[in-house]
Amino acid sequence: MTTHAEPGPALGLPDHAVFALTLHHEASGEGRRGMVAVGCLIRNRVAWGRWGATVRAVCLAPWQFSCWRKEGGASNYGALVLHADALRRGGQPARLAEAFDVVGEIERGIADPTGGADHYYAPAAMVPPGRVPPWAANVVPTAVIGRHRFYRLRVTG
Repeated sequence: MTTHAEPGPALGLPDHAVFALTLHHEASGEGRRGMVAVGCLIRNRVAWGRWGATVRAVCLAPWQFSCWRKEGGASNYGALVLHADALRRGGQPARLAEAFDVVGEIERGIADPTGGADHYYAPAAMVPPGRVPPWAANVVPTAVIGRHRFYRLRVTG
């Protein structure tokens, strides 16, 4: 696995904070269940090892979670930077409390509502809206939670 430089907002943050920021900025619009789903997907990816062996590595893997890139949405990225700065200063924005709670649930082994998914996307967030990523073409979702569609592409034997 190639090692990549971490995005600037993640520098100096503990792993659980990177996890919570990812959940909040990827899925808080889908509510608690949506954050649990994305958290379980991250846990599934750690088990697979394709994007890294730790939650931090998976969350920060290049081109995987758009919240860590300006190109993934300037306003969401800007909010993530502000939240990361607050966490580095020792604060915890109230808006992140639920994401930190979900991190604890994931770490305690909460049941996976995605059916073992290791990929997901939001059709409305695609450019153009509704576009299907090539990896999802002709694949049946394992779950649809809020506006996110989840898929299991890893084949286990």
